[in-house]
Amino acid sequence: PIPFNETTSLKVITLNCCSLRSLGKRARLKAMVDEHKPDIIIGCETHLDESYLSSEVFPQDYSIVRKDRCYGGGGVFLAISESIPFLDVSITTNSELIWAKISPIHGEPICICSFYRPPDTNINPMEDLKTALSTIANLSNIILAGDFNLPSIAWEDGIGQIQANPMYGREVNNMLLDIVNEFGLEQQVYECTRENHILDLVFVSQPNTVNEICTIPGMSDHDAVSFE
Repeated sequence: PIPFNETTSLKVITLNCCSLRSLGKRARLKAMVDEHKPDIIIGCETHLDESYLSSEVFPQDYSIVRKDRCYGGGGVFLAISESIPFLDVSITTNSELIWAKISPIHGEPICICSFYRPPDTNINPMEDLKTALSTIANLSNIILAGDFNLPSIAWEDGIGQIQANPMYGREVNNMLLDIVNEFGLEQQVYECTRENHILDLVFVSQPNTVNEICTIPGMSDHDAVSFE
């Protein structure tokens, strides 16, 4: 498991919320937290803007780092247990990605990213992701997770293979695989997360530190992914 101290591992859930605006959706998020008790939540598609306070939306006992789209849809967040020391890693981009660095009592820091790529052919989010990874490339322990909306990539043993006539074009699909190869990341999710597609991905730089990864019922038309 991901080391936090000598006796503790971290439980992480990544999920597509498909809006946290309604009280019903916030209640579903709280129910997931109560059931699974994650240390870290990596989330996307909050659909929030500055009129929504984090204290009104997210469960208690978590520190929140978020980036809202502010013009409808989208939005990403990291919810980190208040017991875990972390730093907000400021990387300015126009895309929906945010980073935080947590510092285990023993072991090296872990840099965690929440990422959302809208379902289109725009390559800018991939370019911004590459720029961000270049900025933190000196850290050897990276967790990158979110909804990449690239259903035409088949994943096996951490390696992606683009299928014929890929959705959203070959360029954006190739860019993700190039990024994965350049930064030494391995994809860990092999169960479908929406219908018969693997859209919600988890990339890590140290796959031997991750186990017990599985899909669990989510709070939208996507399953969530849980791992330690």
